[in-house]
Amino acid sequence: MTYCSRYNLSTFLISLLLATYSLPACGDDVDWPWRGPLGSGHAAAPNIPANWSVTDNVIWKVPVPGRGHSSPILAGGKIFLTTADENQKTQSVLCYDQASGQPLWNRLCHQAVTFPKQHKKNTHASPSIAVLGERAFAVFCNNNEVHVTCLNFAGKVIWQKTIGPWVPTKYQFGFGQSPIIYDGKLIVTSESEADPFVIALNPDNGNPIW
Repeated sequence: MTYCSRYNLSTFLISLLLATYSLPACGDDVDWPWRGPLGSGHAAAPNIPANWSVTDNVIWKVPVPGRGHSSPILAGGKIFLTTADENQKTQSVLCYDQASGQPLWNRLCHQAVTFPKQHKKNTHASPSIAVLGERAFAVFCNNNEVHVTCLNFAGKVIWQKTIGPWVPTKYQFGFGQSPIIYDGKLIVTSESEADPFVIALNPDNGNPIW
């Protein structure tokens, strides 16, 4: 894996790390879905840097607006993140160029009326993006519901679905379940206090499969 993310409670910073092998390893042919190609969190490439500082092994660094805990997802030379503005009650998907860190687009997905109560160390943009082909899938929770948005790599919304209700648990940890792609299906979980569910969606149109 040739990049890493760093977060604090007010600002995100994305850092693309310079691997000790050649720079072309950071090219468009290196993808990193959630927890890596095998879902294990392990990278197969050798000589990955294990130490860095504000300047060491960093190719570029860019501030990211809003607040969120989603992992950076790398696909097709692009980095995808989610973010939320708690004051404006907005939730968005962000896209950056992998090689330069240049912001490519910022797509507003929701202008919510209410955000659910949650732990102060959680955010309203914690689930990571899932990618299939040249489509990115984002899951957000607002207005007591769970929503899925499908975007293409140009930032256009292809479809958006509300897939179920959300009731915070008594501990109010908040929503944080990332979607996954398995066997050509988009699978989303909801650990709601009432009526929790797992659902498989058709990635083409968002229709339920089971």
